[in-house]
Amino acid sequence: MRRVSRFQRAVRRLRGLQGRPRESILADEDALDILENNLRVALEAVLNVARFVIAAENWESPSSYRETASILARHGALSPREARLLAGLTGLRNVIVHMYADVDYERLLEALDMLPIIEGLMGRLLGYLEERGWTPKRWERVGPATLSSAGS
Repeated sequence: MRRVSRFQRAVRRLRGLQGRPRESILADEDALDILENNLRVALEAVLNVARFVIAAENWESPSSYRETASILARHGALSPREARLLAGLTGLRNVIVHMYADVDYERLLEALDMLPIIEGLMGRLLGYLEERGWTPKRWERVGPATLSSAGS
């Protein structure tokens, strides 16, 4: 599935930055681009899968990505703690995508340290779908329009 493979690629690129000193990353424009772009891709992939869970279960449509997290918690797809983490990551995604302010690369580096949490959320959502029989082939039959109802 394309969403998951893009997520995996983004995570690989982000892991490539993890061993580097922060000062080295901050001084390297290419590294900053890798950080910003792949963090956005990873976060959007998690949010897209989260919205897919909601659509697959035919739950109420979220009006925002942040509401997506609370719907998943309300229905037991995520724990309250996981939903709070997802909501916080949603805010970071919005800052990156909408460029509310100049990108704070220190904040993105802090998010890089949260990569295991981001991977854990994706794993939890994919596991939830798998438990309910949602295979990648079934995902393909549900078009992108299903995911377009919730925005940032």
